[in-house]
Amino acid sequence: MKSRLGLDMLIYVFSTLPLEQLSRCRLISKEWEKHIESVNFLRLYLARSDRMLLVLRKGQKSSCCQIYKFLDEVNPAVKDNDDRRYVAQSRSVFPHPAEILGSAGGLLLLIKVDDRLLHENLFVWNPFFKYYFNLNHPPSLKSTTEATCYGFGVDNLLKRYKVVRILFSNDVPHSTSTVRGEVFTVGPEQEQGWRVVQPVDGFTYNANEFGALVNGNLHWLVSDSDKKWMISCFDIETECFTTFSTPLCIKENKAFHGGVTVLNGRLCLHEIKDSNESHQTAIWVLNNYNNHAEKEWKLEVVVDNDEEFGGFFTSYPRLTCYPLHLFANDDDVLMVGDLDILYNYSKKTKRSSEIDIFRRNECYGIIHNPCYLSLKSIVGVEDPHITTIGETDIDEDI
Repeated sequence: MKSRLGLDMLIYVFSTLPLEQLSRCRLISKEWEKHIESVNFLRLYLARSDRMLLVLRKGQKSSCCQIYKFLDEVNPAVKDNDDRRYVAQSRSVFPHPAEILGSAGGLLLLIKVDDRLLHENLFVWNPFFKYYFNLNHPPSLKSTTEATCYGFGVDNLLKRYKVVRILFSNDVPHSTSTVRGEVFTVGPEQEQGWRVVQPVDGFTYNANEFGALVNGNLHWLVSDSDKKWMISCFDIETECFTTFSTPLCIKENKAFHGGVTVLNGRLCLHEIKDSNESHQTAIWVLNNYNNHAEKEWKLEVVVDNDEEFGGFFTSYPRLTCYPLHLFANDDDVLMVGDLDILYNYSKKTKRSSEIDIFRRNECYGIIHNPCYLSLKSIVGVEDPHITTIGETDIDEDI
């Protein structure tokens, strides 16, 4: 009993440490390393840790991953466009030019750039470790008109990570026979493999959109044959699909353009409004997620897309414009614009401002909860799909 209490206290202390101190604790002993990299500790640590900003920059041969801590405190010395809002935590390199499809429980789901044709290379990676997991190739797409969207989450009952792939035909909208789903479990080799799941019939998904992870469920924006917009919800534990409503003004809007994401832990819809007179993005958040009878959507902010700012807001329709983080002062919003540009929007001044450290194009950002979970503790040390990251083939320009 005495040693057990000692272990519980040790785990509690570990859970309160910042990442840089936790990293040093891993080096003290094999026993400490084992506890810090365990799935049980992961759940405790993620519940206590702050959300951070992960920025991915693509090179010709590899991708650079940089994690930043948000400086949320209201401080008059920190201006809305000041780099001091973002405190660099760690930097790592992935040995392929890649795009992020999702973040869950400290791990990333990546896809190799230029693989979105008939064959797709998918990877699961923890940026704190110099190895990654190469998923068994999902079944190839049947034709160039078949599109995909992905999701990535954690099954807390099985303590397993799951990858969800939804496939549909772009040239036959709303055909129930052309929409299908697949799930891959990241676990020991005997659990690996793609299983078929059936999405709700009669809906069309947005190509290349990845699922928004909230309350253990993945969410995508879908439309029916009448062009009415709904949210498709996938329960990661039961592997069942359901749907629920969007705000009425969006549901009935056949010209709607936007998507679904997560804003400070809440499900969020961003509606891009472009006309000759104005360019705006309306940001909606779901306040009562667990109320199954009636969903309550709140209009959080309407972002004025300033055409003069930075040269990237122009008169053509917005391709991308959505929020990543609402700062604690409830005034400033970190946004993603066209060409993956990260910028700040002030609700008070209704102006946008560039962030110096993110000036480079294709500086892709996602909210991420970093941790020290070892993939080898999930799939096994000898799993043949584990690949070690070497020092070669790393771009110098990233």
